Amino acid sequence: MLRWIVTFVLVLGLAGTGGWWFWARGGEPMVDLRTATVDRGSVRALVSTAGSVSPLVTVEVGSELSGLVSEVLADFNDPVTRGQLIARIDPRTFATRVAEAEAAVAVAQANLRLQQARRDRARALFTQASRDLDRTLALRDRGTVSDQALDAALAGFETTQADIAVAEAQIADAQAQRARARASLRSAEIDLDRTEIRSPIDGVVIDRQVDPGQTVAASFAAPTLFTIAQDLSLIEIDAQVDEADIGQVRAGAPVEFTVDAYPDRRFDGVVEQVRLGADTEQAVVTYSVIIAAANPETLLLPGMTATVEILTGERDDVLTVPVEALRFRPRGAAAEALIAAADAAGTDPGTDTGGDRAERRSREPRAQLWVARADGSIEARSVAIGLIDDRVAEVTGGRLAVGDEVVLRVVEAAS
Repeated sequence: MLRWIVTFVLVLGLAGTGGWWFWARGGEPMVDLRTATVDRGSVRALVSTAGSVSPLVTVEVGSELSGLVSEVLADFNDPVTRGQLIARIDPRTFATRVAEAEAAVAVAQANLRLQQARRDRARALFTQASRDLDRTLALRDRGTVSDQALDAALAGFETTQADIAVAEAQIADAQAQRARARASLRSAEIDLDRTEIRSPIDGVVIDRQVDPGQTVAASFAAPTLFTIAQDLSLIEIDAQVDEADIGQVRAGAPVEFTVDAYPDRRFDGVVEQVRLGADTEQAVVTYSVIIAAANPETLLLPGMTATVEILTGERDDVLTVPVEALRFRPRGAAAEALIAAADAAGTDPGTDTGGDRAERRSREPRAQLWVARADGSIEARSVAIGLIDDRVAEVTGGRLAVGDEVVLRVVEAAS
């Protein structure tokens, strides 16, 4: 019986102590704080995106002529040099046109010589007619020549003079005909030369879209026969960056990226250009960021998808807090009880020091952190925030020091 009495007294004492503790705490529920310690560390701000790998210079080689492809002299992955013959269109039709144009030039040249001979004959006749007119005029002065003879001599002089003018005009026409024939010959020779498809650059064939015996039709647009990359030891990535992040990206920013072909390897690059033109698709606005990278082992192939991280800022040995602490806001009865306990202790959780109020006027973004106190309550502190990465945020000002415990979340303890 004595044992039961002692047990009852102990239980009653514990219940009284718990009730007193609950009353002393203002009646708030028991809670468990999840906190993290403020420390110094590094922050790396990144903009993540994706893009496609492509050579720095890519040339599509086509044909300006229609015809039958008689030879293909380059294949996929073949290295080529500038001016190298890589395909040929059947030249027979174009060679015939050159022969016809050469014959037309010869005819025009012969016609020009004929007209020049006619001009020389007209000049000779003009000289003779001029002499006859001079003699007739002399005889008329002596009265031995009739007026009819004088008229005949004058008519002969004027006729030969007109013949010279006609001959000069015919020579000009013959010269024009020869020039046109020569232009036609040059055009035919150019077409014959174009039957030989040559590489315009030094590079590598990355695509071939023609086979021997295939007919090329270039009536409306030049068909693409080959695609040649100039130098695969240097590549570029065309990455699309969201408008919310583009303000952080600058030319010269370092870049790290991966490709699915080598998931365990990271490649380095640099932002070469931020293009001003926007791309809008389904109300989403993005901007093209061109990233240059070295590819000495030619591991990166055209068309690969690169997952890109652009470094927009980096700080070492700075005050840091977990990003989760920036998102914490007291909610529920348990959290409100902790704040009430801090108020009862005479602490203003939202008030900064005078120096902190000066910092508030700075342009840096500010955030409110909740710090756990030694008595189990929490208080709010306004701080200035610098760089933020996916793990931690930089604290640049405010009433916060290494060793402070910032609240990540509040968990109500089981009753």
